[in-house]
Amino acid sequence: MPRITDSELLLVSKASAERLKNFADGASLTARARRTIRQLQIRVANDRVRLARRHLRDAQRAKTAATPSPRTVVSRAYYAIYHAARAVTYVHHEGDDHEGHTVLAQKLPPDFPDCDGWKNRIKEARYDRNRADYDPYPASDADFEESGVRLMREAKEMIVLASKYIKEKSV
Repeated sequence: MPRITDSELLLVSKASAERLKNFADGASLTARARRTIRQLQIRVANDRVRLARRHLRDAQRAKTAATPSPRTVVSRAYYAIYHAARAVTYVHHEGDDHEGHTVLAQKLPPDFPDCDGWKNRIKEARYDRNRADYDPYPASDADFEESGVRLMREAKEMIVLASKYIKEKSV
């Protein structure tokens, strides 16, 4: 293992108490996990994609239930898209600083496939989810069937793209 440099010692010498605690926490975490922080980030991102898949399965169940629930389909499909996109931004930005629903789409990495298209799709999905979850009108759940089908299709695509993106960035 290489020796510590003078500039690294200077970094430690000028660090605040909080930053020194963060250093110690990181050292402890990587020692116990036997993984680098980057490897742990990739694991967390993949776990978030697994959560996205669970939300997509929930959307499918709501769609094919004895009494289908189109509003629930829209909501769960949106969260599948959201968590897959959140995993991608987490890996790209190396932190979960952009998880807010209103900012997530804008923080998609520029090297993500069809980045601009996905920014718009995520915004539209959020709009549909807000309508489905919060608006009493239209009163008929049937009005959400078309957007539910579209969002499920987009969620499947986003999950595939997110998995591929994370795999490429983990090397």
